[in-house]
Formats: sequence, structure tokens, C-alpha cells
Amino acid sequence: MQVRHLKDNLKGLDYLLRAEKISEENVDLVYNIGMSYYRLRKFPEALKYLNKCLEIDPSFHDAKRNIKFI
Repeated sequence: MQVRHLKDNLKGLDYLLRAEKISEENVDLVYNIGMSYYRLRKFPEALKYLNKCLEIDPSFHDAKRNIKFI
């Protein structure tokens, strides 16, 4: 991963985590946080947020697929 992409992912994750404080039950937001952690190779955090997606919406297909992949 290039440094530029790492910085972009960290900055994006920061914004997503700020938004989560306002809307904790937004399944798309929670999914994107999980995928941001995945891109940063922080797999335990990624799994935590992808599982949270399934708590909010048990039929969230992308979260199920990515949990199996990780």
C-alpha cells in the first residue's frame, strides 16, 4: 500500500468514526468503517464492525461475505 493511500484511508476512517458518534445504527456507515479497517489491515476491528452490521441488519449480504473472506 502506498503512503498516499494509507493517509487517505486513515483520514477517511477518522471522518467515518466521527459520523458514527452521530448515527451509531446506520448500517452503511458501520459497514464502511469495517471496510476501512480492512483496507488498513486491522482485521479484528474490521470483524467487529462487520459483525455490528449484522446486529443492525442480519440480512446485510456484503457484511456476511466479507466476514467469511477475512
